[in-house]
Amino acid sequence: MPDIVLRGIDKSYVSGQLAVSNLNLTIPDGAFMCLLGPSGCGKTTTLRMISGLEQPTGGDIEVGGRLLDSVARGMFVPPEKRQMGLVFQSYALWPHLTVAKNVEFGLRMQHVGAAERRRRVTEVLEVLRISEVAGRYPAQLSGGQQQRVALARMLVVKPDVLLLDEPLSNLDAQLRLEMRAELKRIHAEFGSTIVFVTHDQLEAMTLATHVAVMNTGLLEQFGSPLAIYNRPASKFVAEFVGSPPMNLAPAADDDALGASLRDYVAPRLDAAQAATIGSVGVRPENVHLGAGTPGDWRIRATVRAILPTGSTWVVRLDVGESTFFLVDFRPVDLAPGTEVDCSAAPADLHVFDADGRRVTAYDPAGGGDGAGGAPGGAADPVAVTDLSPAIPTPAGATAGGRLDGTDAAGAARGHAGATA
Repeated sequence: MPDIVLRGIDKSYVSGQLAVSNLNLTIPDGAFMCLLGPSGCGKTTTLRMISGLEQPTGGDIEVGGRLLDSVARGMFVPPEKRQMGLVFQSYALWPHLTVAKNVEFGLRMQHVGAAERRRRVTEVLEVLRISEVAGRYPAQLSGGQQQRVALARMLVVKPDVLLLDEPLSNLDAQLRLEMRAELKRIHAEFGSTIVFVTHDQLEAMTLATHVAVMNTGLLEQFGSPLAIYNRPASKFVAEFVGSPPMNLAPAADDDALGASLRDYVAPRLDAAQAATIGSVGVRPENVHLGAGTPGDWRIRATVRAILPTGSTWVVRLDVGESTFFLVDFRPVDLAPGTEVDCSAAPADLHVFDADGRRVTAYDPAGGGDGAGGAPGGAADPVAVTDLSPAIPTPAGATAGGRLDGTDAAGAARGHAGATA
């Protein structure tokens, strides 16, 4: 399978709108790479340029050492000659053809012999577990079955690269979960290079070996899912990735939360670096009820609301006019108006400058999962098979995830410090 290399890619339209700007990205061989970002960020445009459905207005695209697009050289390889498979959001199945005939369609276009067509169609239908619906028409299928047929039609022609444009967005929550597991299995079985467009961070975190976060046509960060989550390169990434999103507070005297965080992190930087602090953030699951351990950041806050989700308890807290959230994996039984101590470990704080870029001088040496690459940089130097996201064990949990509240860290960051 080939590497995909994008060098200095621009895409602008006659109206003057700039959809993608100076995109430099290398997608490694065999990666499951998610282009992640909000609507209008340029992710689908990037996918369409890789596929050849749109032409860049600047830069080069190379796949497996083969130049497919070069504006400077006037080179363009049409989509049908790129050896890529593309699944659209709408699936685009032929309504008058059975499942087997839909899957076979690409092989007919390639003039593959009848016996070989039957063999490959049978094989891919078995792999995707839809052999029993081979004689049905698309209108007789569920959404999940239609999605599998679209994937089968793409896989049967054995493309070098698989391109998926928000293929799960039309499915309900249960089917999306099932199809995420199916896509992981397909990637493991076929070993193909996959480029997957999504605005859903959960899809990116659970599926990808690499994530490229885009915003307004620019690449904000590229790296493993955990690198993106643990060390966001910008305020945008910090706010976009994570649910609930990261608590971010401006480093201003009139913001009680921001001033407290700024005063805590500033002594850990030199004077010049401290002067660049624009905001400080901490993820809700890294804020703990209680005074924490010596050296932790601490603040006194007032409980405003408890929001149980079933598996977690989201707590809204106020400090003066500032609001922030924490997530606890144990039941929280505190009445609104209760004053509590809150804490966070120094390694769990994120410092950003006035331009919203990460102040890496604050980061612990060798900590986290790596910065994940500056915009346009390479991904973490870790084998692709080692990049699957792991679920961190919450404070107070055993290795098996049981929240027994008996370990020292959990007790220190427990509910001590709450007062009526």
